[in-house]
Amino acid sequence: MWVASMALLAAAAAGAPAARGAARNAALGDEIVALVREHFFDAARARAWAAAHRGYGAAAADGAAFAARTSEILTELRTSHTAFYPRGGAEHPLLAAVFQDGLKVTPTYASLGVDLATTAAGTFVRRVFPGGAGEAAGLLRGDRIVTVDGRPPDPTRPLAGGAGKPVRLAVQHAAGQPAIALDAVPVTINPREEWLAMQRTGSPARGGLGADLDSFRHAWPAVFRARFGADVPPVAPRILVKRAGGAELRAARELLGRTIATLKDRGKPGPEGVLVEV
Repeated sequence: MWVASMALLAAAAAGAPAARGAARNAALGDEIVALVREHFFDAARARAWAAAHRGYGAAAADGAAFAARTSEILTELRTSHTAFYPRGGAEHPLLAAVFQDGLKVTPTYASLGVDLATTAAGTFVRRVFPGGAGEAAGLLRGDRIVTVDGRPPDPTRPLAGGAGKPVRLAVQHAAGQPAIALDAVPVTINPREEWLAMQRTGSPARGGLGADLDSFRHAWPAVFRARFGADVPPVAPRILVKRAGGAELRAARELLGRTIATLKDRGKPGPEGVLVEV
């Protein structure tokens, strides 16, 4: 009887952490559903989404599964800046740094000097910070991180375990290429300071941008004739520098391309060229 009782106690002790974890996931899932239902900008979509995912957290096997499922269902809202950043996850310090003044904290993390984007196809390097560990290791923008110390990247965990300890990365420079091994040594830094340093060193000087535009203007006639033929008078380029979203920029580029392509179908374009409203 004593042995049987001890076995039951051991089983209960082992099950207690799992039960507490399941309860936390269920409660946090209910909180996320309520936040979306009550605060998402599209009320009708929010209600439908909340109804479809009521109680989803209780089905998660552990914290990693809960984070993955939460990120998956939040993409159904089809909007930016709507994501789940679990405490202890790779991106949590970055978000905390955005709000560090209000939170009255100064978060730091073991940085590899890169900004990552996680998609269905894998984890990719979106930016390489000048002077950082990633640049020193040879990481390039667009690289796919295949493994970190032999394991696939996990967005629910920091990419690097701690500063000063080398991390072995398996990296693909291009799709279809074999992965190569790179060693990076992370450093402790505040994410905000890391981004500010990148902006200071990565933004082009006004003089450099002006020189680039002048070079483009001088090279444009030859490029235009090579593409559209010597019989088509070059259209003087009009250069507008502004901020634009990706979809807006692609639409403007396509419109401009279609307009220029019609030049060869015209007899003689007027000397004023073609003006495209974008």
